[in-house]
Amino acid sequence: IEAGNTGPEDDFDNDGILNITEMALGLSPTATNSPNSFAIAAGNLSLQSSASSEFLQATMLRSANNVGVWLVAQFSSDLTTWLPVNPFPGSNATYDVMESTSTRFTVKDKTPAGPGVKRFVRFRALVPN
Repeated sequence: IEAGNTGPEDDFDNDGILNITEMALGLSPTATNSPNSFAIAAGNLSLQSSASSEFLQATMLRSANNVGVWLVAQFSSDLTTWLPVNPFPGSNATYDVMESTSTRFTVKDKTPAGPGVKRFVRFRALVPN
């Protein structure tokens, strides 16, 4: 990537996808990609039953070549407040990591979903400090 637009939070190719996100998904930060390139695939979002409650579970597929990129999740009930506030690997008091491999990252919310209780999930790609 040429100098000037190379940081993780930059968008070198102006496709609306940050460089760090493209690297996490195995996309090229220098080639235009569709925003749908990182949509959660069908079957990778579900409600999982435990005891008498249901919990949102989501899987993000990632590139095996994402060396130096962390994936974290955040959950919300209103699309405004996301928890954990400052996510980093290990800061998952609001969710359980069900699978973390070189190609899959699966998390399950710890807050039950149900009638009148909406739950949302988003994934973020981070550069290790």
